[in-house]
Amino acid sequence: MPLCAFRPWYHCCLLLSAVATLALQTAAFSQSDPTSKVRIMPLGDSNTEGVRSIEVAPEDRVAYRARLEELLDASPWKGQYEFVGSERGGSAHMLDTRHAGFGGARDEDIATLLQEGEFEFYNSGNYRGPGGGPYLDRYAPDVILLHIGTNWIDASPEAVRDVAAILDQVDLYEQRVGREVPVILAKIILTDGRDPAVDAATRTYNAHVEAMVEERLATGDKITLVDMQDDAGLVYRPEGDGGDMADQLHPNQQGYRKMAQVWYEALAPIVPLPVELTSFRANLAKTEVLLEWATASELDNAYFQVERMQQGQPFSPIGKVEGAGTSSLTHRYTYRDASAPAGVLYYRLRQVDTDGSYAYSRVVTVHRAVPTDFNVRLHPTLSDGSPQAVHISATGFAPSALVDVTLRDAMGRRLHHQVLQARAQGELNDEVRLPLVLSSGLYFWEVSALTKSHTLKLLVR
Repeated sequence: MPLCAFRPWYHCCLLLSAVATLALQTAAFSQSDPTSKVRIMPLGDSNTEGVRSIEVAPEDRVAYRARLEELLDASPWKGQYEFVGSERGGSAHMLDTRHAGFGGARDEDIATLLQEGEFEFYNSGNYRGPGGGPYLDRYAPDVILLHIGTNWIDASPEAVRDVAAILDQVDLYEQRVGREVPVILAKIILTDGRDPAVDAATRTYNAHVEAMVEERLATGDKITLVDMQDDAGLVYRPEGDGGDMADQLHPNQQGYRKMAQVWYEALAPIVPLPVELTSFRANLAKTEVLLEWATASELDNAYFQVERMQQGQPFSPIGKVEGAGTSSLTHRYTYRDASAPAGVLYYRLRQVDTDGSYAYSRVVTVHRAVPTDFNVRLHPTLSDGSPQAVHISATGFAPSALVDVTLRDAMGRRLHHQVLQARAQGELNDEVRLPLVLSSGLYFWEVSALTKSHTLKLLVR
């Protein structure tokens, strides 16, 4: 679950422990809806929902979320994000009341929630959550804030297996949607200090969480670890004794404000801000997709890598455009995707600095319909004869038809043959790599399937 610094052209970074263990490929992230705001899911137990040992009215259940909303809305990110989740709470104190906090939930409950969409509350026969299948698919978060483990705290090494199961569910969701979802995982807060044994168990649990995160990082997983236990600066005493705790397990609003600050500082690098990238759009231009973007300023910008994704597939690079280095002037860029396949297409820019660090733009989308007429195009049609990839695009074949592609010289001798398969809507969009060096002269590409055939010229100089 990679993470990255998210100014419009931000620098990717790696931080450890206190504020984060951080690395990115996302972030961008490609967002769940390419034109939407960044969807932040506060996920966890009562310290996300805002309930505690005494009854709290639904409109007052805010935990850290109200203060986090204040911090985000007081920054340039105002209007660039939204909270998501099945639950609601805190309408007397905040505007966006959505969240995924479930008071009383344990680690294993949240893992079950993400897998099945609901969990049984302590074998009571009562279920919490909307049900209907995987929870993340329903609410499509772009970033997850996870504080879990307070209920029935377990100091054994096995206790973090349920936290790992939560992260595994996020990984499975990423595979289903073909995009990265950053997770900011917290070392949980302590208690009000009246039961030292619980605090000792919590410290041990947090140490196991940190060790688990380090193991997952070593295998290539990307997780941000924030230290709520110590870095939030909570005073672990009852508020009547000058502390930040409203009861044994829950902070008062002063304590939650401190937690919000930690979340905010971890989120700050990953919320995309439209400051330097002033525009990015994709439009159809005959048989191509035209990408256009502009920057207000650039710092050490080496180049832009253009990436494309089809539904159900990962992003892949399709081109490269040189950047302006360091500049305070407006620069405009274009890229033509001449090999764009049919269907709904998603595009993003991977901006790479001169030191190799990189960041992602927001994602834009375009729908390219498939023509039904028979048409074949070849690029390039002029070559120097060296081995190279030739791109062939065509429409009008039968769905999934086998297509013969043959290269012949001027005497009709076959020099190369390859069989391609048309896609579901009868289109071709493939590369043929020639394994031989061609001498100067005129050559012919034959593209045929059943009753349809077309011949194209290739000139070698």
